[in-house]
Amino acid sequence: MNKFKSILVLSLSLLVLLASPAADAQTRNKKSKSKKSTKKTTGSSSATTSTTNSAPMVAPPPPEFTTVEPPQTDSAGYNTLSVRPVHKSDLMYKMSVWRKIDLSEKCNTPWFSESNQLTKFIIEAVARGELKPYKDDSLVKQMSAEAFNERLLDRSAMADAGGISSAKIYLNPRKLYLIEIKEDLLFDKQRSRSYYDMQTLSLILPAKFSGEKGAELPIATFKYKDLVHLLDKIPSAKWYNISNKAEDKRMSDAFDLRLFCSRIIKMANPLDRRVEEEPSLIGNDKAILIASQRLEHEIVANEDELWDY
Repeated sequence: MNKFKSILVLSLSLLVLLASPAADAQTRNKKSKSKKSTKKTTGSSSATTSTTNSAPMVAPPPPEFTTVEPPQTDSAGYNTLSVRPVHKSDLMYKMSVWRKIDLSEKCNTPWFSESNQLTKFIIEAVARGELKPYKDDSLVKQMSAEAFNERLLDRSAMADAGGISSAKIYLNPRKLYLIEIKEDLLFDKQRSRSYYDMQTLSLILPAKFSGEKGAELPIATFKYKDLVHLLDKIPSAKWYNISNKAEDKRMSDAFDLRLFCSRIIKMANPLDRRVEEEPSLIGNDKAILIASQRLEHEIVANEDELWDY
């Protein structure tokens, strides 16, 4: 019996010894598999990380327009857009007038002398960040510099190039010869005199460069007050005196002296309608010009007859 027990113990010991290498092999296989899976996971995560890192974050483009606070009368009672403001309690009469100035006309060439064009100074000031462009004369939506430059593209010249060059072609300042001004005609009862109080100046793209037949397109509007401060800081911004070069004037002074030729295109009205949009004048250029001159004569006559009794 004892011999049988010893044989049984010996056989069990042999079985244990034979089973232990197989268990060790299985354990090693499991460890190697787990290492491989860990390596694969690490590799995939590193690949994902590298892919994420290799794709740079692209900043969104700046908005074309930014809404700002509209200009208004300040707490002291003065118009914030006026260069020489008149207190609102002293205003006995006020009428908004819009005028178009063609700088290519002979009477306006002093504003458009070679390398000293008014439009050139405006474009360069926007590029330097010294002058803020706006969408229109409401001055509610401020335009980005990128949007302003986009509106200065010479699309007709780029079309003529046939897409050979990818470089953008911008309009020469000489092609931007149309501007519009908005001004308030005021009567100051404190000083008993009339004033032309300029508010805004707008650049207009002429129809022949706009790519749309017969359509003049607005480019941007600027605060006249900002423009005057800019022109005063530029020594070369001179109104060219054709008769006497010793009497060249600063452009800001030339605006005050009204040394420009213009025609009225709109006076404030409930329908916000331009002269050319009057139903009886549509399509009749001669009648439109006569109506504009009639408005000009009425303004002058009212000022001359102000003190008649």
